[in-house]
Amino acid sequence: MADHHTDPSHHDSDSDSEPEFFPGTKATWKHDPNVPAPTFTHNECLVETVISRCTSNPTRMRLTPFLSYMITTCDAAYSMRTLPVNVDNKNEIDMNTPVWSFERFGQSKTRVGAPRGDTDPSHYRTILIGGEHEDSYDPDFWIYNDVVVLHNRDSPLGAKLEEIEVYGYPKADFPPVCWHTATYYVDGPKQYIYLVGGEGHNGHSYDLTCVVNRLDLDSFKMERIETTGYAPPPQSFLGFRRKPKATLVGKNIVIEWAASLNTDDGVGPTRYAFHIPSQEWRTVRLPEGGPRYDRANMTNQNDVGTERPSCARAWAAFGPLMFN
Repeated sequence: MADHHTDPSHHDSDSDSEPEFFPGTKATWKHDPNVPAPTFTHNECLVETVISRCTSNPTRMRLTPFLSYMITTCDAAYSMRTLPVNVDNKNEIDMNTPVWSFERFGQSKTRVGAPRGDTDPSHYRTILIGGEHEDSYDPDFWIYNDVVVLHNRDSPLGAKLEEIEVYGYPKADFPPVCWHTATYYVDGPKQYIYLVGGEGHNGHSYDLTCVVNRLDLDSFKMERIETTGYAPPPQSFLGFRRKPKATLVGKNIVIEWAASLNTDDGVGPTRYAFHIPSQEWRTVRLPEGGPRYDRANMTNQNDVGTERPSCARAWAAFGPLMFN
């Protein structure tokens, strides 16, 4: 990882302030029932209302009382349906229209450096991207394409408005995604997060190819990267329980899969490396006795800065990557 005034790996991922959030589990962020829900209109809480405002790449979203409440409590969409009366005197929300929620599966959580120009070494940001709420049978099922930025904190619970930024995107620029990998990469003064793979709504490009998106951490513009070479298969081909893991090795993002979330198996001989400068995919041969991806090496949401143990160091111990 290139030098920067803030090294996110210096923050202890096992601290009490950071939730355990492994792939395949729900976040441990819990809603505080003592926090009263805000007064809101019937339409304000709908997904279609929130995303309709996202017309540019990016769109800085206004933190309405509803969005502020949902993000800082991680309350479920169902809770909004159980409130007795909304301000427009409608007791029920149409079951055919999902309610916007920040309680999500498959949302990436990546700790990165402070914004450019902030020289305080204690400052950092936590970037939360996408994720899905509930499963497809649920009326509030939705896969999201937003980015939430937390300043100098790891959890949104109880955050102040000045500690939160929310960005939305047109679906054409950033299709909704969950269960992707998110890799923090520093190139000189620039900071990026590379998103690889993931799952989306039926019929989207995630079903057809291994998509690579890049988030610029200065402008928060999301860019689809056109890649070459031998890319990994789409995640949908691998089955729901084969979730990817990304490890930054030099200027390569190495992608590998766990055979099962319930075992400590390796995943076979093929790993894939995305070379960031050339935007080319290559296959990687695993060094004899080299690091294996098992449950003990799962990351806290695929962030190389919070791996335990660090797979980046494990790979480095076996020398340069060997490409097929």
